[in-house]
Amino acid sequence: MSSLRIRAFVAFTSILLALLIVILSAFYGTTVGLSALTAAIISVAGFAVALIASWIVTGWLLRAAERSLQSARGAVDDVRQQLSREQAQALHYETILQQMTDAVVVIDARGHVRFINRAFSHLFDIDPNSVRGESLEGTTLNYQVSMLTARALHQSALQRDRVELSHPRERVLEGVSTPLKGDDGEVTGAMTLLHDITRLEQLDRVRRDFVANASHELRTPAAGIKALAEALQAGAIDEPERGRSFCKQLVDAADRLTEILDDMLTLTRVERGEELLEPQVLSARAAIDDALAHVRAAANSREINLKRAVPEEDQLFADPDALKTLLVNLLDNAIKYTPDGGTVTATGRRVDDGYRVQIADTGIGIPSEHQERIFERFYRVDRARDRATGSTGLGLAIVKHIAEAHGGEVSVSSRSGEGSIFTLTLPGS
Repeated sequence: MSSLRIRAFVAFTSILLALLIVILSAFYGTTVGLSALTAAIISVAGFAVALIASWIVTGWLLRAAERSLQSARGAVDDVRQQLSREQAQALHYETILQQMTDAVVVIDARGHVRFINRAFSHLFDIDPNSVRGESLEGTTLNYQVSMLTARALHQSALQRDRVELSHPRERVLEGVSTPLKGDDGEVTGAMTLLHDITRLEQLDRVRRDFVANASHELRTPAAGIKALAEALQAGAIDEPERGRSFCKQLVDAADRLTEILDDMLTLTRVERGEELLEPQVLSARAAIDDALAHVRAAANSREINLKRAVPEEDQLFADPDALKTLLVNLLDNAIKYTPDGGTVTATGRRVDDGYRVQIADTGIGIPSEHQERIFERFYRVDRARDRATGSTGLGLAIVKHIAEAHGGEVSVSSRSGEGSIFTLTLPGS
């Protein structure tokens, strides 16, 4: 009740009370025989007393009302501040969830989506504003995500599982879902977090393949060394011709084993960044001539013609030792797969984004279906031929990693029976 209404009510009550006093005073005065003046004085005094009492009561009521109003205002302010704090806290938590790199989705007790962060939206390629209130299974189109969240919701306990996506992109995820409970302990929904482990899975697969391939590659020369040593031990060492032949084969097998181990160690250092590159400005012609000198003996033994076409003034930006390893591997690869009497040509030229070196050969070429994989470790187009040439299967993998460590790239263009062209592009300084 407002102060105006209180004052009007009290005033009206006071007037009624005063009139009642006047009437009673007049009646009492007539009854007991009081004079009209005395009755009037009594009436006025009664009216004054009623009026004073009314204002006293009015003041008390107004103060009580004011205190009640202030208390109500304080309660409203407290509620408003509490709501403001809760809204700020909710916005703070939402901001944190939005900044997370892991995908997060929150559902209610009926399994309908209440919130998704940007990572979740990107992972499933969906609009966050269009899925609120929709079912989780209809939103993700993934049974595993739905079941993981449903288990957390119905069992009221944290759940973990591996999740595989095929749409919109192939991904392997580690999923964790936890129930959300209210103050009364009842489950009100669930929150699911999806961590992308696709890269880890790929690295683990590469590691397993590398171990399997390395074991296989090392076993062959090791088995040969063991067999030759046993033959010598059995008496072949006493036979001059057989003994010398076996010893030569023994040295060849040991050399192949050493080459494989050396390439494995080089590749491991390059991949792990243990070879700290120190790029510098180099003469392109001098760098290529240095690499050609390293493989010239192998080329001469098979009458393979080595050519070079690099402008004398050209320069490139690279680590000298790493570049030599890269070029030697490309040239050695070209020589191994070029028939006797063929030609291997090294060319270099400046390009807009840096410097480009090409190694072309007149060899057997590479079928198109194999070209995307030849830079993988231990990948071989023809295993029998590769072993005959002494290839370790790691040379091109080393080339790729060195090129990428420089911020460059390497590619191949080839046709079966028409030779191959390997192109190395290095960025400028």
